[in-house]
Amino acid sequence: MGISPELSVYRNANRYTETNYWLNTGMTYHMGKFSIQTGVGLGYVFDHGDYRVNYKSKDSIGFFTSIVSFIVTPGNVIVYTTKDIPVYDSLQHIADDRAISRYTYLHIPLMLGYELVETNRFSIGIKAGPAISLLIGSKEALPFIDYPNARLIRVDNTSLSRVRMNWEIQAALDLEYRLVKNFSIYAEPSYKHYFKPFETQESTSTSTKDPYSVGIEIGARFNLGIKKNKP
Repeated sequence: MGISPELSVYRNANRYTETNYWLNTGMTYHMGKFSIQTGVGLGYVFDHGDYRVNYKSKDSIGFFTSIVSFIVTPGNVIVYTTKDIPVYDSLQHIADDRAISRYTYLHIPLMLGYELVETNRFSIGIKAGPAISLLIGSKEALPFIDYPNARLIRVDNTSLSRVRMNWEIQAALDLEYRLVKNFSIYAEPSYKHYFKPFETQESTSTSTKDPYSVGIEIGARFNLGIKKNKP
Protein backbone atom coordinates (compact mmCIF):
# COMPACT_ATOMS: atom_id res chain seq x y z
CA MET A 1 0.00 0.00 0.00
CA GLY A 2 1.39 3.39 -0.89
CA ILE A 3 0.83 6.94 -2.06
CA SER A 4 2.31 8.31 -5.24
CA PRO A 5 2.56 12.00 -6.21
CA GLU A 6 3.50 12.45 -9.85
CA LEU A 7 4.08 15.16 -12.44
CA SER A 8 2.08 14.65 -15.62
CA VAL A 9 3.25 16.44 -18.74
CA TYR A 10 0.53 17.28 -21.28
CA ARG A 11 2.30 17.70 -24.62
CA ASN A 12 -0.36 19.58 -26.58
CA ALA A 13 -0.18 23.03 -28.16
CA ASN A 14 -0.30 24.60 -24.68
CA ARG A 15 2.28 22.33 -23.05
CA TYR A 16 1.96 22.32 -19.27
CA THR A 17 2.51 20.13 -16.21
CA GLU A 18 0.10 19.15 -13.43
CA THR A 19 0.71 17.37 -10.11
CA ASN A 20 -1.50 14.29 -9.65
CA TYR A 21 -1.91 11.92 -6.70
CA TRP A 22 -2.50 8.16 -6.54
CA LEU A 23 -3.42 5.81 -3.69
CA ASN A 24 -2.28 2.30 -4.61
CA THR A 25 -2.69 -1.17 -3.19
CA GLY A 26 -1.45 -4.38 -4.75
CA MET A 27 -0.18 -7.92 -4.36
CA THR A 28 3.08 -9.42 -5.62
CA TYR A 29 3.87 -13.11 -6.13
CA HIS A 30 7.59 -14.01 -6.09
CA MET A 31 9.15 -16.85 -8.09
CA GLY A 32 12.83 -16.75 -7.22
CA LYS A 33 14.26 -13.50 -8.54
CA PHE A 34 11.18 -12.93 -10.72
CA SER A 35 7.82 -11.58 -9.62
CA ILE A 36 4.41 -10.66 -10.96
CA GLN A 37 2.32 -7.85 -9.47
CA THR A 38 -1.18 -6.52 -9.89
CA GLY A 39 -3.55 -4.36 -7.88
CA VAL A 40 -5.71 -1.26 -8.05
CA GLY A 41 -5.02 2.43 -7.66
CA LEU A 42 -7.26 5.43 -7.16
CA GLY A 43 -5.95 8.61 -8.73
CA TYR A 44 -6.87 12.28 -8.53
CA VAL A 45 -5.84 13.73 -11.90
CA PHE A 46 -5.95 17.48 -12.55
CA ASP A 47 -6.32 19.33 -15.85
CA HIS A 48 -7.11 22.79 -17.17
CA GLY A 49 -10.69 23.76 -17.91
CA ASP A 50 -10.97 26.49 -20.56
CA TYR A 51 -13.84 28.96 -20.84
CA ARG A 52 -14.54 31.75 -23.32
CA VAL A 53 -16.17 34.68 -21.54
CA ASN A 54 -18.06 37.35 -23.49
CA TYR A 55 -18.97 40.54 -21.64
CA LYS A 56 -19.67 44.26 -22.17
CA SER A 57 -18.19 47.00 -20.04
CA LYS A 58 -18.17 50.80 -19.96
CA ASP A 59 -14.61 51.64 -20.97
CA SER A 60 -12.86 54.96 -21.34
CA ILE A 61 -12.01 55.51 -25.00
CA GLY A 62 -10.59 59.05 -24.67
CA PHE A 63 -11.27 62.50 -23.27
CA PHE A 64 -12.00 66.08 -24.28
CA THR A 65 -11.00 69.34 -22.65
CA SER A 66 -13.80 71.41 -21.13
CA ILE A 67 -13.49 75.12 -20.26
CA VAL A 68 -14.56 75.72 -16.67
CA SER A 69 -13.91 79.48 -16.52
CA PHE A 70 -11.67 82.21 -17.87
CA ILE A 71 -10.34 85.63 -16.86
CA VAL A 72 -8.97 88.58 -18.79
CA THR A 73 -5.76 90.00 -17.44
CA PRO A 74 -4.92 93.76 -17.48
CA GLY A 75 -2.86 93.09 -20.59
CA ASN A 76 -5.97 91.74 -22.38
CA VAL A 77 -4.66 88.15 -22.12
CA ILE A 78 -7.38 85.53 -21.66
CA VAL A 79 -6.47 82.79 -19.14
CA TYR A 80 -8.65 79.68 -19.26
CA THR A 81 -9.32 77.18 -16.49
CA THR A 82 -9.98 73.74 -18.02
CA LYS A 83 -10.48 70.14 -17.02
CA ASP A 84 -10.35 66.85 -18.91
CA ILE A 85 -13.66 65.01 -19.32
CA PRO A 86 -13.31 61.25 -20.01
CA VAL A 87 -15.46 59.70 -22.73
CA TYR A 88 -16.92 56.24 -22.10
CA ASP A 89 -18.45 53.73 -24.47
CA SER A 90 -19.96 50.30 -24.03
CA LEU A 91 -17.47 47.86 -25.56
CA GLN A 92 -17.69 44.11 -26.00
CA HIS A 93 -14.80 41.94 -24.75
CA ILE A 94 -13.80 38.31 -25.09
CA ALA A 95 -11.62 36.82 -22.34
CA ASP A 96 -10.20 33.37 -21.69
CA ASP A 97 -10.69 32.08 -18.18
CA ARG A 98 -8.96 28.97 -16.86
CA ALA A 99 -9.98 26.73 -14.00
CA ILE A 100 -8.54 23.50 -12.64
CA SER A 101 -10.79 20.43 -13.02
CA ARG A 102 -10.33 17.19 -11.08
CA TYR A 103 -10.87 13.70 -12.50
CA THR A 104 -10.89 10.38 -10.63
CA TYR A 105 -9.32 7.38 -12.33
CA LEU A 106 -9.18 3.70 -11.41
CA HIS A 107 -5.75 2.29 -12.28
CA ILE A 108 -5.11 -1.45 -12.81
CA PRO A 109 -1.49 -2.49 -13.54
CA LEU A 110 0.15 -5.80 -14.46
CA MET A 111 3.88 -5.64 -13.70
CA LEU A 112 6.67 -8.16 -14.21
CA GLY A 113 9.68 -7.69 -11.90
CA TYR A 114 13.22 -8.88 -11.42
CA GLU A 115 15.30 -8.68 -8.24
CA LEU A 116 18.72 -7.17 -8.92
CA VAL A 117 20.16 -7.06 -5.39
CA GLU A 118 18.81 -8.61 -2.20
CA THR A 119 20.16 -8.84 1.34
CA ASN A 120 18.40 -9.67 4.58
CA ARG A 121 17.53 -5.96 4.98
CA PHE A 122 17.66 -4.23 1.62
CA SER A 123 16.67 -5.10 -1.94
CA ILE A 124 16.71 -3.39 -5.34
CA GLY A 125 14.55 -4.51 -8.23
CA ILE A 126 13.09 -3.36 -11.52
CA LYS A 127 9.63 -3.93 -12.93
CA ALA A 128 7.60 -2.91 -15.95
CA GLY A 129 4.33 -3.69 -17.64
CA PRO A 130 1.04 -2.37 -19.05
CA ALA A 131 -1.77 -0.72 -17.11
CA ILE A 132 -5.25 0.58 -17.81
CA SER A 133 -6.80 3.77 -16.41
CA LEU A 134 -10.61 4.08 -16.23
CA LEU A 135 -12.41 7.38 -15.62
CA ILE A 136 -14.88 6.86 -12.76
CA GLY A 137 -15.62 10.44 -11.69
CA SER A 138 -15.12 14.08 -12.61
CA LYS A 139 -15.49 17.47 -10.98
CA GLU A 140 -15.18 20.25 -13.53
CA ALA A 141 -14.46 23.63 -12.03
CA LEU A 142 -16.53 26.66 -12.97
CA PRO A 143 -14.72 29.77 -14.20
CA PHE A 144 -14.02 32.58 -11.77
CA ILE A 145 -15.60 35.63 -13.39
CA ASP A 146 -14.86 38.98 -11.75
CA TYR A 147 -15.53 41.89 -14.08
CA PRO A 148 -16.84 44.84 -12.02
CA ASN A 149 -19.32 47.15 -13.74
CA ALA A 150 -19.63 44.76 -16.67
CA ARG A 151 -22.57 42.95 -18.20
CA LEU A 152 -22.01 39.26 -18.85
CA ILE A 153 -23.18 38.15 -22.28
CA ARG A 154 -22.24 34.49 -22.58
CA VAL A 155 -19.82 31.90 -21.16
CA ASP A 156 -18.73 29.10 -23.51
CA ASN A 157 -17.08 25.97 -22.15
CA THR A 158 -14.25 25.20 -24.58
CA SER A 159 -12.68 22.49 -22.38
CA LEU A 160 -11.74 19.30 -24.17
CA SER A 161 -13.54 16.10 -23.17
CA ARG A 162 -11.58 13.49 -21.23
CA VAL A 163 -11.27 9.94 -22.52
CA ARG A 164 -12.93 7.31 -20.36
CA MET A 165 -10.20 4.71 -20.84
CA ASN A 166 -6.49 4.97 -21.51
CA TRP A 167 -3.70 2.40 -21.78
CA GLU A 168 -0.17 3.03 -20.64
CA ILE A 169 3.19 1.36 -20.21
CA GLN A 170 5.05 1.97 -16.98
CA ALA A 171 8.43 1.11 -15.47
CA ALA A 172 9.72 1.49 -11.91
CA LEU A 173 12.81 1.01 -9.77
CA ASP A 174 11.88 -0.85 -6.56
CA LEU A 175 13.86 0.09 -3.42
CA GLU A 176 12.78 -1.89 -0.35
CA TYR A 177 14.05 -1.82 3.25
CA ARG A 178 12.90 -4.62 5.56
CA LEU A 179 12.25 -3.49 9.14
CA VAL A 180 11.18 -6.89 10.50
CA LYS A 181 10.60 -10.26 8.87
CA ASN A 182 7.08 -9.54 7.64
CA PHE A 183 7.10 -5.75 7.31
CA SER A 184 9.08 -3.39 5.09
CA ILE A 185 8.95 0.10 3.63
CA TYR A 186 9.65 0.94 0.01
CA ALA A 187 10.15 3.73 -2.51
CA GLU A 188 9.49 3.38 -6.24
CA PRO A 189 10.58 6.06 -8.72
CA SER A 190 8.46 5.43 -11.82
CA TYR A 191 7.79 6.52 -15.38
CA LYS A 192 4.46 6.19 -17.25
CA HIS A 193 3.87 6.72 -20.95
CA TYR A 194 0.26 6.86 -22.15
CA PHE A 195 -0.76 5.45 -25.51
CA LYS A 196 -2.99 8.40 -26.42
CA PRO A 197 -3.85 11.89 -25.13
CA PHE A 198 -6.38 12.22 -22.33
CA GLU A 199 -8.46 14.71 -24.36
CA THR A 200 -10.68 13.19 -27.05
CA GLN A 201 -10.67 16.22 -29.37
CA GLU A 202 -6.89 16.28 -29.40
CA SER A 203 -6.60 12.63 -30.31
CA THR A 204 -7.03 13.48 -33.98
CA SER A 205 -4.52 16.33 -33.92
CA THR A 206 -1.23 15.54 -35.65
CA SER A 207 0.60 18.07 -33.48
CA THR A 208 -0.46 16.40 -30.23
CA LYS A 209 1.92 13.97 -28.55
CA ASP A 210 1.12 11.31 -26.00
CA PRO A 211 1.44 12.54 -22.38
CA TYR A 212 3.79 11.03 -19.85
CA SER A 213 4.36 11.28 -16.11
CA VAL A 214 7.14 10.77 -13.58
CA GLY A 215 6.60 10.17 -9.89
CA ILE A 216 7.64 8.28 -6.80
CA GLU A 217 5.52 5.91 -4.73
CA ILE A 218 6.21 5.57 -1.01
CA GLY A 219 4.52 2.99 1.18
CA ALA A 220 4.63 -0.16 3.29
CA ARG A 221 4.57 -3.88 2.48
CA PHE A 222 3.40 -6.90 4.47
CA ASN A 223 4.96 -10.26 3.68
CA LEU A 224 2.21 -12.92 3.78
CA GLY A 225 4.44 -15.81 2.75
CA ILE A 226 7.93 -17.17 3.27
CA LYS A 227 10.59 -15.05 1.59
CA LYS A 228 14.16 -16.30 1.66
CA ASN A 229 16.65 -13.72 2.91
CA LYS A 230 20.08 -13.49 1.35
CA PRO A 231 23.09 -13.06 3.68
